[in-house]
Amino acid sequence: MKIVGISLVKNEDLFINKVISNILDFCDEIIVLDNFSKDNTIEEIEKINSKKIKIYKVQSPHQTNVFLEKYYSTNTWVFGVDGDELYDPIGLKTFKKELLNKKWNDYWHIKAAQINVFKIESQIASGWSNEYGCRGSGKFYNFQKIKQKYKPFKGERLHGFNKNAIFEESLLLKKKYFNEENFRFLHLCFMNRSSMNKNKFMITSRRPSRWWNRRNDKYIDYKIGQEVKVQISNFF
Repeated sequence: MKIVGISLVKNEDLFINKVISNILDFCDEIIVLDNFSKDNTIEEIEKINSKKIKIYKVQSPHQTNVFLEKYYSTNTWVFGVDGDELYDPIGLKTFKKELLNKKWNDYWHIKAAQINVFKIESQIASGWSNEYGCRGSGKFYNFQKIKQKYKPFKGERLHGFNKNAIFEESLLLKKKYFNEENFRFLHLCFMNRSSMNKNKFMITSRRPSRWWNRRNDKYIDYKIGQEVKVQISNFF
């Protein structure tokens, strides 16, 4: 079994070192695809100094799948990690043991438990949890479930596989309970992620129930349900 991490980044220098470091032991290889960052994203990744990490430049997110086609129909799990997704490295150790014991071999896609974070203060993160119905975004795929003769469509991305790509009996697993799961992450989608400027996601409504907010905020699905606070010492 092999675990291949893949991360598409652009101007993520505040958290990217920790994002990649937290998945380093979990992955056998990490592919970083940089969409011509202008801040210190690449420098922060290079500080990790690991032979597991390979960095490439891409013009578009739709160029990413070419790096993964060789893993189709092989005993490989592909782990998509964005520059704003900070995983629990301690939990990943346990999760990897489960994978090695073939516990999740019947599954095609496993979604992690997550908190969509708008504030971090004194080892406490505040945000919205997919436990209460907000959108989840974890990307962990069993490439052994892809049919051998499947040909990707032009511009296909990691999570763009159509239903004809995988076997019908393949399953989707959604992990939801953040404080109980090993496979979990902090989704820093409402945090500033670059030293270059303020991230646009910082300007966001905290009241998604209002029709005006729902109409104007395309990230509204990440803010459904009650706000939660979680202890995050494992992540940093």
